[in-house]
Amino acid sequence: QSGIYTMPAFSLVHFGCDIAKIAFIVGNTLKGSGDALYVRSENLTLPDGETKFLMNGHPVASLEIFSMKGKRLFSKSMVRPPSDAVGVEFSLTLPKNTLLRLGDRTGVVFPKLKRIVLFPNKNGIFNLNP
Repeated sequence: QSGIYTMPAFSLVHFGCDIAKIAFIVGNTLKGSGDALYVRSENLTLPDGETKFLMNGHPVASLEIFSMKGKRLFSKSMVRPPSDAVGVEFSLTLPKNTLLRLGDRTGVVFPKLKRIVLFPNKNGIFNLNP
């Protein structure tokens, strides 16, 4: 059955699904790790073509972005004490109109974005209604 469902992510210990097409709409913060997730480059990019984000999680902040051919486009992990109130800002240009694979994604905020659409299956990418 198709539709939009809300799931309380903080109380979700494990989610298993055999549906080929499923998407997660999250806010502007990536907090989890686990299996790779896929994202369209335009869902992480500002109108000027840049991707800007803060790594402010503690005790660790980590983000890995790969092309679908496995090329590492960005990779950074940082250990941060809880008393460190300042996040580290990064800016990069991602390939346009491509699908990207996210590896580690903990403690990362995209302050200028309202939502990010993530896909757990690279073969199940589909368009969502706005």
